[in-house]
Amino acid sequence: MEMNGLSKMAATAFLLVVAIVPAAMAVTYTVGDAQEWSSGVDYTDWVKGKTFRVGDILGKPSSEPH
Repeated sequence: MEMNGLSKMAATAFLLVVAIVPAAMAVTYTVGDAQEWSSGVDYTDWVKGKTFRVGDILGKPSSEPH
C-alpha cells in the first residue's frame, strides 16, 4: 500500500500532535504545596487526587530559586 502526499502529510501531522500534546499538558507541582519539602508534611495525603504523568515536574515553580 503506497501513501500519497496528502496521506503522508496527515500521518506526519498526527505524529507531531501525539508528540507535542502530552508535553503541553505537563503540570508543575509544588511538592507539599505551601509547606513545600519540609518535615511534618503528610505527603501520602498531599498526593491524593493527583494524577502524575510523564513530563510533569515535582518541585518548586520555575519562577522561584532552587
